[in-house]
Order: sequence, then C-alpha cells, then structure tokens
Amino acid sequence: MEPEEMLRIAGELASGGGNLRGRPRQSDLKTAVNRTYYALFHALAIIAADAATGKRARSRKDPAWAHTARALNHQTAKQQCQRIVGQGLLSAGARRFAQTFTRMQGLRHEADYYDYSRYTRTQVRTWVAQAEQAMKTLKGEPENVRRSLAAMVMHRHRVN
Repeated sequence: MEPEEMLRIAGELASGGGNLRGRPRQSDLKTAVNRTYYALFHALAIIAADAATGKRARSRKDPAWAHTARALNHQTAKQQCQRIVGQGLLSAGARRFAQTFTRMQGLRHEADYYDYSRYTRTQVRTWVAQAEQAMKTLKGEPENVRRSLAAMVMHRHRVN
C-alpha cells in the first residue's frame, strides 16, 4: 500500500468514517495513529530503496528494491532521525520529516500497546495533517538530501 493511501485511510478513520454515527471510536483513532506512522515509515523505506537501487527498480519489481525497502529497521530509523534533529543535520525539511517520524513512532507505540491511551478526533487529524506535510516537504527536497537521509536511516551511526 502506498503511503498516501495509508494517510487517506487514517484521515477517514479519524473523521469517523468507520462508524455509522460519524463519531470515531477509540479503536478507529488508534488505528489511524498506526496508519499515520506506517505511512511515514513506508515513505522512508521507498526513499531508501530508490536511493540504493534506483527509482526504476521499483517499477521493474526488482528484488533488490524490495529487499532494501524491507531492510529498514524501526529502531535504527528512529535513532538516526533523533540524531538528525538533535545535531541539526541535513536540511530543515529533512529535519521536520525526521522529527515528525520520531514523534509518530512514539504515538504509534502508545496507541498499539497501551490500552488506556485515549485520543481525540482533533489530535489525530492534526497528526495526519502533519504527516502529510512532512511527506510533501521531503518529496520537495533535492535528491542529494533524500539520498543522505536514506543512507543515514538505513545504518547505525558509529562514533569510532
């Protein structure tokens, strides 16, 4: 599923699309939080695979592209995004994406694993909009910035 489609579904769930009365249930809101994070995660995986294997490899269904996209690790990506933000690396747009990614990963974890977490329609709609903006901003970044971001999130940073 494409990241934009995941965000569309998240938006529908946050708006109450899954409930006949038009009010989102907590389960819908939590699922929307999950889909929002995974939209960002898959957008990042696509950028990484495109950078490593070339954009045409995806349309040719090259196994190397799929392998690279599936190799993105949630924890490494989060740590590297925190590092990008904390150290002011890359462009402002890449840092905004990294900050949104990190925040949404934490929210997804809370939504998926903490039964007592509660969200409002307004909160979730805001997060979906922020994720949409972060993805749009990152797509507008120069190729070399996206390539650098991809390389950073795919690999653990070593200090020695």
